[in-house]
Amino acid sequence: MDAEQTTQNIGRHCAALIDRRSGRVLLSSLRIAASFLSRFRGLQFQKPLSDEEGLLIVPCRSIHTHWMRFSIDVAWIDATGRILEVKKSVRPWSIAQGPKNAEAVIETTAGGNVVETGQFVMISLPSSPGPQKLNRSLCKLSDCLTTH
Repeated sequence: MDAEQTTQNIGRHCAALIDRRSGRVLLSSLRIAASFLSRFRGLQFQKPLSDEEGLLIVPCRSIHTHWMRFSIDVAWIDATGRILEVKKSVRPWSIAQGPKNAEAVIETTAGGNVVETGQFVMISLPSSPGPQKLNRSLCKLSDCLTTH
């Protein structure tokens, strides 16, 4: 299975975002964009996210909201799962740059208050039928990945 197929499989079988300290599920439907095309497309032309949905873009240090129809909250995450910075209510047609040590971005519905700076999170991947391989970019976050 190549990286593009893996990304598509993850998209079909959503992951979950979990608070590492409490074990609480923060987002029950976390899509992962790890290929060039899925990262570029992001949430363009999509309907607004529900409170339970999010998008993890990896690798990623900056985002754009061109062709988006709604505002989002953006959280930059490092390789250990620590939230480095959160930018609230990023409007359509904007560009936002994260810290240099960011490895990924989590995009959620604006005003959802899903994560906060300094919080540690992990991504729980579905075990079956889920991807057997992750592309190289996603493997950089291996310290914060688990399976159900």
